[in-house]
Amino acid sequence: MRPNTEDSHCKWGARTGQTVTYYLCGILVLVILGFKNPTVAWGQANNALPTSECEQYKQFVQVKTDDLTRRATHKVEPDTSLLKQAGVHARITVKVFVSENGSVICARSVGNPNPYLGKLSLEAAKSWTFKPLVRNGRSVGMQGDLIFQIDR
Repeated sequence: MRPNTEDSHCKWGARTGQTVTYYLCGILVLVILGFKNPTVAWGQANNALPTSECEQYKQFVQVKTDDLTRRATHKVEPDTSLLKQAGVHARITVKVFVSENGSVICARSVGNPNPYLGKLSLEAAKSWTFKPLVRNGRSVGMQGDLIFQIDR
């Protein structure tokens, strides 16, 4: 199967053969980025911490995505310039656990279709800082989802 030639952009959900098109576009991006063996890189790209690593923070206060984003004092977006040039677009979710001082202490990719995009988003999310959440006069840890939108 070949990617759709009518639409030169790599899109999730692009007509027939969508999975093949998405996969081939991802491999193309990995080749552009300089991976010598893109099929190996594809499988190893997601460096999310295992769920058990973040389990110790599950008691942190759950914060809605919009509220968490508003509390951010320093934001870093994933470097997706090459992906945008290739026409790739996606919505990436990263679950972050934020310490009492506002730094990200644990992050994991949540149900993302592409491990490489998950890795880029994880690296960006780990650099975010937040205004501490105060409950009963003291700072507490919080957790929530960050959404990264990769568009053309």
